[in-house]
Amino acid sequence: MPGATLIKALTSVPAARGGTADGTTETAFTNAAGTSALAYIPGQSIVANKPFRIRAYGRCTGGTTTNVTIAIYLQSATTLTSGNKVATTGAIACNSASGNWSLIVDAQIDSTSKKVNGRYSGWLNATAVAAAVISNQVSQDPTGADLPVMASSTFSASNSGNVATLDGLDIEF
Repeated sequence: MPGATLIKALTSVPAARGGTADGTTETAFTNAAGTSALAYIPGQSIVANKPFRIRAYGRCTGGTTTNVTIAIYLQSATTLTSGNKVATTGAIACNSASGNWSLIVDAQIDSTSKKVNGRYSGWLNATAVAAAVISNQVSQDPTGADLPVMASSTFSASNSGNVATLDGLDIEF
């Protein structure tokens, strides 16, 4: 987004996640303190009726033949709620290899419908994530409180060499 202004960003460097503890359970990325890595869409009418962008990006290594899925949620709870998922890479191979990933959401919250609408796209390990429309239209009053944004990863097979890292989570308009 040319001329974009970074309005909120992740403030603590996240820790790498991976291995058999992650395995096949979807888990939110955590920061160095071990809590959910969050960025925030500001409320109080700052983004009402204006397009904004969410960018989550990082790296992954598959310790075996495995797929990895990255997702973006609009929520702050550590228990991920599918109704709050707005973007996903889908399961993409990261078989005994390392690569980077990026998931970008272009969205808008309007003061009439109070719903997040938009589209997303990205890549994971040199595989494109085709542009798609957000199907979970999360309700959010743009004049209310800040809306937390978080990301998660899931591997299709457990292996101690599996590592997914969130290097950044930015919100800009």
